[in-house]
Amino acid sequence: MGFCVLFVQLCIAFASTKNCFSAGIPRFSYIGDSTPGIVGSQKETLASITTNYWTLENVTRLAEATDEANIAYFIQVSSSTLPLTERLLSRVHHPENFYALHFDKKIPAYRVVKVVSSIKANPAYGNVHVMERDSVTYRGITMVLNNLAAITDLLKLGHWDYFINLSGSDYPLVSPVVQRKILAMPHVRERASNFFIVSPQDQWEDSKRYRFEKIAVDTALGMSTSEEDSNLVVLKENTPLFSRLKYEYVKGEGWLILTREACRYMIESHYARKMLLSMAFSQDASEHYYVSLFRNHPEYNRTIVPHSLRTVYWKLNGVASGQHPYVIDKLVEEDGSYALWKWLLRSPHWFARKFSIPNSKIMDNIDNHMNGLGPKVNKTSVRECLDRVEHHLHWLYSVLPQQQQDIIADKSDDAWPS
Repeated sequence: MGFCVLFVQLCIAFASTKNCFSAGIPRFSYIGDSTPGIVGSQKETLASITTNYWTLENVTRLAEATDEANIAYFIQVSSSTLPLTERLLSRVHHPENFYALHFDKKIPAYRVVKVVSSIKANPAYGNVHVMERDSVTYRGITMVLNNLAAITDLLKLGHWDYFINLSGSDYPLVSPVVQRKILAMPHVRERASNFFIVSPQDQWEDSKRYRFEKIAVDTALGMSTSEEDSNLVVLKENTPLFSRLKYEYVKGEGWLILTREACRYMIESHYARKMLLSMAFSQDASEHYYVSLFRNHPEYNRTIVPHSLRTVYWKLNGVASGQHPYVIDKLVEEDGSYALWKWLLRSPHWFARKFSIPNSKIMDNIDNHMNGLGPKVNKTSVRECLDRVEHHLHWLYSVLPQQQQDIIADKSDDAWPS
């Protein structure tokens, strides 16, 4: 019943918000809850509390924003996304940010050397760190360990305020300067906001049973010298922990925008390590470890903004994509146009995935009409894109309170905001 009520409330709020955009009049506001921490502080605990009343009228608007937050990006590169790496890096690069790249050990060394040599030859990339290569198993715990290794390396490189993890198949819809400005805005900074998907609560139990009940072994944990020894083996035996968990198992996704303090908590906290071990032999650990950790924490729970700000297409014309989302640059109409472009152009998010073709025309379209990084920029289109990004963030803060118990993460192809 509560889920139905929330859904109706969301629909009403969405309709009202959409009308506001059409009229150009912001009619929604939100109250800043007491939230712990300030981005960039070196505090070991969540002791700093700030409370403000924020409305769309009194927040710093993107057009007037001057402060910028430093961002640490982690790009996880697989064999299929290696050809996309250099363009992706060039589009998210900023001289004041920090970057860690990991190339899966299963990629032949000669292919990696070519890309890494090109990156290291670029004098602008002095803030790009290439990690020691390791085997990463899709759906295995080594995906989480790889993220934690990247965070550990990035924490040593210098001071940054936010961490964003990317797949090699991601592409930015807004420029890194815009991302830096938004994350530095007071209504984001003072909340110490952490962004990631939290799936509807009615999906948690089924996900737990499917992904956690049976023992699943990530063979890359064996630290084999064989580059091919990386797969997930699901056993018939039940894990004894399944019925003994004293924390709430939460379903989500593995894509994150986290504060430095949240990242340090994952690395340094005994509780975080214990939860990590409890999920070590489960399936798709990256999709429930982070969200379960922060959702169960009484303080970090209040910092959650329940969206990863990524556009992913799981449905098109009512047809589900299956286990993996649709590949954006592979869906081409008979006239040569991209089937998802009209949807993508309306996206209010920061990144989109998946892409598979290096230097595709749809990437050029994004550069010219959305992120403003192309040679033939349509300023009107880029401005409209930034307006959507800004309004969508306010929509998240206003319609989905940080202490919401039932959080909707709509994956339909025509829902907006999603």
